[in-house]
Amino acid sequence: MPARLCEHLKADGHRCGSPAMRNRSRCYFHLQPRPTPPPAPAHLSIRLPDLSDKSSIPSVIQYICQRLLDGSLDPIVAGRLLYGIQIILSAARAESRSPAADPEWPELARQLVALDRRRPN
Repeated sequence: MPARLCEHLKADGHRCGSPAMRNRSRCYFHLQPRPTPPPAPAHLSIRLPDLSDKSSIPSVIQYICQRLLDGSLDPIVAGRLLYGIQIILSAARAESRSPAADPEWPELARQLVALDRRRPN
């Protein structure tokens, strides 16, 4: 008579495949009690809104500061989040100052190309 196999299903949907313990449906490993994993730290459960809209950034900064004051956010994580927001803001400022953001830029570019073509080599 073939040995019964463990009935535990792995995360990928396959059965364990180890021999089951006598008069049991699972192998020794899967009969052992496992400690439950600790809950995720509070700083890992942050859900920030989309930061592509500049009007949402002050509310995000306020949210981070409130969580920091409540003690539910690690100061190092808060600093990194605020630094990331600072990088986003500085990139947005640099983009708004670029010539491509100027509505007259395409016309200026066409004029420069035309002048360059007229110039002798």
